[in-house]
Amino acid sequence: MVYEKVSEFNSKQIVEMARKFFKKRGLELEESSDTQLDFKGEGGFVIIRCKGRGRDNTIGVELETKEWGKPVKKFMRKI
Repeated sequence: MVYEKVSEFNSKQIVEMARKFFKKRGLELEESSDTQLDFKGEGGFVIIRCKGRGRDNTIGVELETKEWGKPVKKFMRKI
């Protein structure tokens, strides 16, 4: 499942928040960059991608998941 969210946080803040949030839930960080994190664990995955900043100073965030929909939705409310 793929979700999209617009956030007022910058990509660095979103990446750090995601790193802490999903690590606490037992996911392993497989790959990371300044704008993307790839987590795997318990038969599923979460990929978070920060897109370019809009004119209104917001940032687009794409969250792709398998088996982790509920935690992804919870994280989306935080950002």
